[in-house]
Amino acid sequence: MNLPDLKKKHHLEKGYAGEKRFDHWLETELSSSFILLKDLTLDVQSSNALQIDTLLISEKTLYLFEVKNYEGDFSIDEEKWHSITGTEIKSPLQQLKRSELLLNQFCRELGYKIPIESYCVFINPEFHLFGCTPQQPLIFPAQIKRFLQKINNHSTKLKAQHHKLAAALNSYKLEKSPYSRFPAYSYDTLKKGVPCPVCRTFMLPSNSKMVCDQCGFVEKLGAAILRCVQEFKILFPEEKITVAGISNWTGGLTVKTVQRVLKGHYRLVGSGRGSFYV
Repeated sequence: MNLPDLKKKHHLEKGYAGEKRFDHWLETELSSSFILLKDLTLDVQSSNALQIDTLLISEKTLYLFEVKNYEGDFSIDEEKWHSITGTEIKSPLQQLKRSELLLNQFCRELGYKIPIESYCVFINPEFHLFGCTPQQPLIFPAQIKRFLQKINNHSTKLKAQHHKLAAALNSYKLEKSPYSRFPAYSYDTLKKGVPCPVCRTFMLPSNSKMVCDQCGFVEKLGAAILRCVQEFKILFPEEKITVAGISNWTGGLTVKTVQRVLKGHYRLVGSGRGSFYV
């Protein structure tokens, strides 16, 4: 189906890619004297949930990071943020301040009093910000490595209370963010077939393989079917996996082929027309 808001989709994908890149920096540059919590959406029992891109627990400090993958030129004018075209955007610093306030209150409610340092990290080397000051909690691409080396040099051994805090925060983590907004879809409205994992063009069967005429990607037939089963399970978690259903979902791959693949990787439940795989 055609997504109703491709701009929103690309924005979310770009933001996620930035968070993953920063997580890689943390995992490669820091010692083991830290606890890294990623992509936390906490139930803080307030009107809004608390969303945290990255939280780093050290012996004496909680480092709260808001990661941005902005690209291009931006400016700050009396706390208002604008793109180079003049379009006003939400202030990352206001968002960061709110997150720090909620996290501080939440930790105190859990019985932990630990200082919080919050920073907005700009991960994209093609980003530039006019009008900022050194006093603002902003970390730019060229500063990331030096910043991590600095906190790494002050790291000491963690104690049991730090691991208890991490466990407590994880226990309040919402598995599904209340801010998630998926476009409406149904089985009947979706085009059936095997989409290429590279360019998403629908692939064509060729002997024991699936081939993409658009980008040239080739995949073994069994692997392609299993990938489609996984996507089917994500889109329709309440539906049962049946041979006929997956045959139709993959755009008409033969029942015999689908049955062979499912039989080799899933367990058959029941018999006859009511049977399904788990």
